[in-house]
Amino acid sequence: MSTAEKRLLINLRIVSAVLPHQKLNAKAELLAVEHPTWLPEALYRFWRGDTREICLRRIEEIISEAILSVEQAGRMNDKKKQKKFLTHIFHTIPGFQNLKQTYADDATTVAKIFLFIEQCQDILAQHNYSPDRCVVVNELPVSDDSSNGTETDEEELKSKNEPRLGPIVGHEQWRSKVGKVIN
Repeated sequence: MSTAEKRLLINLRIVSAVLPHQKLNAKAELLAVEHPTWLPEALYRFWRGDTREICLRRIEEIISEAILSVEQAGRMNDKKKQKKFLTHIFHTIPGFQNLKQTYADDATTVAKIFLFIEQCQDILAQHNYSPDRCVVVNELPVSDDSSNGTETDEEELKSKNEPRLGPIVGHEQWRSKVGKVIN
């Protein structure tokens, strides 16, 4: 993977990490999440030469690069690289949703961010991308081996609603007993 591709993936990951009411600094090669300073925010951004418009243009470039990288990986039949870019694009959507909250008072900025979200969703739909499913463990099976504890210990664990390690089971058996698959 080239340095430019790594930088692109890092920038996508930074966008995905933005929380509500956080802003991005787009003056460097890599985006950065702004942290509060003792200077008033508008003055600090002006002093740095960073504006909302510069940030939005930079994000637009990053999304365009990511989409081109997906297409390029597809033409080269590099499914692994294509999936990596699609995964990173997928994870930027919550970051964009958070940026919409940050700039809720600016209809133009919100409209541009909404356009970024649509671009991401379009490329994901075009490639039929769906994220890997996550398995959530909500409880573990109770062991068949009663030599490790007494009846009172098992009853105490059940009353506290605490999971207990059980016998080794096959992956499919484990998923059917204790795992709930979420999307």
